Amino acid sequence: MHRSKLPFLMPKGEFVADRDESDFEGSCKVQILRSSSKWSSDIEREHSIYNAYIECIAYSKHFIYIENQFFISATQEDKVLRNKIAQALVERIRRAHEKGENYRVYIIIPLIPAFEGDLAASESSSARSVMHFQYISISRGGNSIMERLREYGIDPDQYINWFSLRNHGQIKVEETEDERHKYVSELLYIHDKLMIVDDKIVIMGSANINDRSMAGNRDSEIAMIIEDTETIPSYMDGKEYQAAKFAHTLRMQLWKEHLGLLNFNKWENLLDDEEKAGDKEVDDLDVARKHYDHSYPLMTRSINNSKDIQDIETDQPAKMLDRVSRSMSVFDRYRKHHKFNEKRHDAAVLDPLSERFYQNIWLKTANTNTEIYRKLFRCVPDDTVHTYEQHHQFVPNNDTTQYGHIADPDLDCEQIETELDLIKGHLN
Repeated sequence: MHRSKLPFLMPKGEFVADRDESDFEGSCKVQILRSSSKWSSDIEREHSIYNAYIECIAYSKHFIYIENQFFISATQEDKVLRNKIAQALVERIRRAHEKGENYRVYIIIPLIPAFEGDLAASESSSARSVMHFQYISISRGGNSIMERLREYGIDPDQYINWFSLRNHGQIKVEETEDERHKYVSELLYIHDKLMIVDDKIVIMGSANINDRSMAGNRDSEIAMIIEDTETIPSYMDGKEYQAAKFAHTLRMQLWKEHLGLLNFNKWENLLDDEEKAGDKEVDDLDVARKHYDHSYPLMTRSINNSKDIQDIETDQPAKMLDRVSRSMSVFDRYRKHHKFNEKRHDAAVLDPLSERFYQNIWLKTANTNTEIYRKLFRCVPDDTVHTYEQHHQFVPNNDTTQYGHIADPDLDCEQIETELDLIKGHLN
């Protein structure tokens, strides 16, 4: 039976007051999807997650943003790979090219689909196998996405690219150790399975982009397709655009985090500088450096317990999450009663179809971060390493330098700090 509203579900035995249920009434239309079959659920084979991916890609109008643990797919009939998500992307890009549409696909996956380490070692064989299938899906082997697009006379870089996330920090070292050993880096292992389409639709759940998750008769998976009926003002391709609140705020939150702009608050400065620069490249992150708001909420010990309970009861769910977040959630800033009088400068800067954003913020951040990590830590895989011989020359000797630590013995702590200060966010 179809119901327009469902009650807020709590564990059995919990009393939920009517006033609490009303706080959880939302504006999103949600459909549950799954990969399931006889062996797992005693039902006929179902691959509705796969169907949703294919249909959403085919009918997308502006952009696709994907985060996934894997990316293994075929662009044509294949004896090994069955899912055709890659083919759907190729066909949609081909259609955009033929019609002269501004269209872009952003994909973020882990650099290595396993724990980091020496990829030439015998224990890395499973990771190399997965990477092989990812590479033949993305860039080589004869039928990859990039090769198919080039066959159609299309420059893939104009429409689609793959990225990853990396972080750095410091660990405690013994007083007798070399102080440089405290600097470490590791990849941020992307484990979510997410697709945002046109700032309108979100698919999120447990399904990877590979046959195991998408086929329906292999791994059991579950996902949701979400379309928010509430819209907020945004920008798309330089024009005003009504975006679905959930999809848009989710993308903005992720992009600000990946780019190191979560607490940046002077977005109009970037727009002003872009207008002044004309066609010149904007040194946006230098501008951003002095315009961060560090006054975000923190979870502190309660002094007045009864008042704290009252505050918690009156807060909305997203606001509650903000109490332990590094930044106010983008979602919670836009309430139904909000009057959208001010210009959305952040949305204008992070317009997914803006060439200036893509070149001067997204790509520039990814390239700068990658070059610094390459110089300091020499992590693999790396675009400059194509053979095992190059790999052995590139990766530092494990007998003297642990993987993920500073690789160049000639760099001192001051030089290392100077380089690390130039890294913004996690994108690479």
